[in-house]
Amino acid sequence: MIASVFTGCGNSTEAKDSGKAQTEQADTKEDSADKADEEQTALEDGTYTAEFQTDSSMFHVNEAMDGKGTLTVEDGKMTIHISLVSKNIVNLFEGTAEDAQKDGAELLQPTTDTINYSDGTSEEVYGFDVPVPALDKEFDLALIGKKGTWYDHKVSVKDPVKDDSAESSDAEDSKKEDAGKKITDLGVEDGDYTAEVTLTGGTIKGALDMAGAEKRNITKSKIVNYIINHEATSKVELSKDLNLSMPTVLSNVNELLANGIAVETGEYESTGGRKAKRISINPAYRYAVGIRITAKHAGFVLVNLSYEIEKYERIRLEFSTEAAYYLQLSEALERFLSDVEHRERILGIGISIPGIVNSKERMLIKSHALQLENYSLSFLEQIFSLPVYFENDANAAMMAEDLNNYRNALYLSLNNTLGGAFCIDGKLIPGANQKAGEFGHMILVPGGKKCYCGKQGCADAYCAASVLTDDTKETLEQFMKKVEEQDGQAVKVWKEYLNNLAILISNLRMAYDMDIILGGEVGGYLADHMITLGKKVMEYNGFEHDARYLKVCSYKREASAVGVAKHYLQAFIKTL
Repeated sequence: MIASVFTGCGNSTEAKDSGKAQTEQADTKEDSADKADEEQTALEDGTYTAEFQTDSSMFHVNEAMDGKGTLTVEDGKMTIHISLVSKNIVNLFEGTAEDAQKDGAELLQPTTDTINYSDGTSEEVYGFDVPVPALDKEFDLALIGKKGTWYDHKVSVKDPVKDDSAESSDAEDSKKEDAGKKITDLGVEDGDYTAEVTLTGGTIKGALDMAGAEKRNITKSKIVNYIINHEATSKVELSKDLNLSMPTVLSNVNELLANGIAVETGEYESTGGRKAKRISINPAYRYAVGIRITAKHAGFVLVNLSYEIEKYERIRLEFSTEAAYYLQLSEALERFLSDVEHRERILGIGISIPGIVNSKERMLIKSHALQLENYSLSFLEQIFSLPVYFENDANAAMMAEDLNNYRNALYLSLNNTLGGAFCIDGKLIPGANQKAGEFGHMILVPGGKKCYCGKQGCADAYCAASVLTDDTKETLEQFMKKVEEQDGQAVKVWKEYLNNLAILISNLRMAYDMDIILGGEVGGYLADHMITLGKKVMEYNGFEHDARYLKVCSYKREASAVGVAKHYLQAFIKTL
């Protein structure tokens, strides 16, 4: 068997000699290449500053590091420490993405690095110690982010420059020894260390943290929301208005542009230097659907990532708990979306419902409008293929407003029933029993008109939209047209309505001391009547002499549908 193996290699002595010569030549070439590599990487043990280059604008060292990392050479082995731009990359692997996913693959674990910017701010990012096989040569380095997908990249390390700080450190150690404090007494091994320096009055780290900007994990969402609310902006404006360092703005904006979430939409006029790029959000990147359910109607909206209404439709559909209603609602939504391209970009469906809603439990606790109590919304959820979110209609209408602008505000929902909501520090307050903001059932006139809840004198009986239309059985639009035309009876009813509304507003202002947004169907008509309403409010409030805290809502009838749609869009933005 052994003989046959050799025979298979060839019987000619000449051939053997030729093969031997070729092998020797090949070995010589390999040895030469190895020697070249050895000469190339023959750096003295120590610490260097070196350039770290990648094949992607999405994967690079933090701008504050000027494209460089710290290269450590020990016993001929090289490792470069790089600080990245965020905490979005959670692992690296020296090799390909395919190999990184195999059993036993040794992933590079992150460190938490504090980056100090030239403007005095700082933030925490992930860093990695990357083994370097050779200088000036590309090698494979795969990465995985928070979304769990591996990506292949080519990187290289170039131009090492000796870091003389180690020698300076030795000199300082000598001084310490002379002072009687020997560094050897610490019992630490040779290597690179990070130390915290304590000064009188605190630590450097603590001082930097106090002066630092927002952490990277919320910075991107702040930038996106700013761009949305301003329609278009520049990197300079983002840095100035959000109090972010320019390196932070650049890294985040470049990432948004590379992913297609943001787009450049032209240039600003020059102010003497290079023209600034106009940056906008790509509205078609994601969508969400909002549905407003009432006793007699259903409203549908399609909202894009810029919070713009792409489509709106309102149909007459009387609410019922029967299966036929759910089928009709599903079919109506399908027709509504029939001409929408890229339906895979729709994140979910938000549904607003009049009544007290427990969103987490998918329960409608009580709804006078729908004549329901302790009703499970899971049946409604099951008719749709997309994720579904439920919310009270007044809370949803509040969500439609810019809660970044209205950090502390109250929303008064002036629909056929009166409701409300309020936020503190930009967060909606539901209350212990989901009943916060039920302003319609505050007593406005003791012993007054009977409310649908059974009590007398509730604000709902005086300030709901139905007060304006119940007697005439006309639409609110028809009523307001009569007011505009100076119809005597309509004007009389309208003046009485504004007076009662002014009392309610004054009471709410005294209780909450925050901006009051006038919303709902009536709120949409109040823009032309704000001066009159403001004067009436001041008559009942002797502590304030202006009513600039009164705001008109951004949306009218479709407000609550927009709000529940924004729930999904805002959740998506927070994950960027």
